[in-house]
Amino acid sequence: MKTYSRLLLAFLLLVAISSQVNADSPPEAQRDDLFAERDDRFAVGSTLSNPRLALAPAPKTFNFDYPRLIEVTAGEGELSTYKKHRGDIEGYVEARKSDRGKVFEAMVAHQANQQYIRNPFTRVLVVAAELNDSESEDHPADLLLWDGKKVIKRYQLKSYKNAKDIIAVVTQPKLVKYYENEIIVTHPEKLAEVRQQLAEQKKPLTPRWEKVEKALKDGRLTDEVKPGLKVPSREEAQKVTDDFLRKMFKRFQAKDNKTKGDS
Repeated sequence: MKTYSRLLLAFLLLVAISSQVNADSPPEAQRDDLFAERDDRFAVGSTLSNPRLALAPAPKTFNFDYPRLIEVTAGEGELSTYKKHRGDIEGYVEARKSDRGKVFEAMVAHQANQQYIRNPFTRVLVVAAELNDSESEDHPADLLLWDGKKVIKRYQLKSYKNAKDIIAVVTQPKLVKYYENEIIVTHPEKLAEVRQQLAEQKKPLTPRWEKVEKALKDGRLTDEVKPGLKVPSREEAQKVTDDFLRKMFKRFQAKDNKTKGDS
């Protein structure tokens, strides 16, 4: 009986440790197929039509107005979620809060392009999802910085709640490899949390914190896309997302009412 109890205790401890490892990892780190269908197009140095010209097959991010850019980036909502929450707009908003990540991409692209348009250079920030005609969600980059006809930088935006998830992106080997060509961008207050945690570490730093320190020094982990221009806070991104979701809900509702009226 004692042997059985020990075995049971050991098993429960193993389960607890495994659960903690998963809890401490961002969602993509838990995917076994992370590299299975990775889309490696739009490498730094690759060329395409000048985004500013908006000629096919050039991306149109630069020419969309802000509301339309958010729709193109985040999608126009999910009908199945609307049906589940029909008549409950705030329930729909709550169910789709994670759309914040995509809305954040559009916000950063719009913010940076408003600055780029003021100068004579050809730089423009393009939402990678717009170029992804395969509809794959496996492109490591969220935003592409173009200069003339060439991609010169790629960005991966992270709107995580917890600083530990941001740290994981620059320390966990699988994620470091997956995002090896991207600059990791997060909200200013989240980057401040990472810096604060780094400052609290004892010297010499552990290998994990050495990676964090290097990512910050090299500019690979940042809260800027255009130098000197901080990206929006998580709170700001969530507010814009919630407003966008209410707009999409009302659009679904209008179509729903029209269908009922026609029947």
